[in-house]
Amino acid sequence: MYVPQDHIVYLSELFFANQFLFINDGYGLDWLKALDAVDALGADIFVPGHGPIPADPRETRQELRRFRQMLVDIRDAVQKEVAHGARRIKQSEPSGGPSMKKCSLTTPNGKRPFGDCTSN
Repeated sequence: MYVPQDHIVYLSELFFANQFLFINDGYGLDWLKALDAVDALGADIFVPGHGPIPADPRETRQELRRFRQMLVDIRDAVQKEVAHGARRIKQSEPSGGPSMKKCSLTTPNGKRPFGDCTSN
């Protein structure tokens, strides 16, 4: 939500400041486009849905850009591994129920470049 008179954007689940996000399913390219659109609003302060706000709230623009770059880096790393033959090999529903999923990305030589990912 953008409040133009205050130059503040409240970003809820779109922005995780100083945190690695959990992406179970989602649309990474759309996420990047949304972050670009938010950055272009001309706001001074970007309130994250998760994570701290710096002592100087205007520093949140830099945090937002760092977060976006992290998404780009993740996308590029996954695309690189997929281009080298990595594939998703496992998705199961452990005893914890449907909210818990476990998946692995494995390269042709059996390595797991991103380890296992588990939600809780």
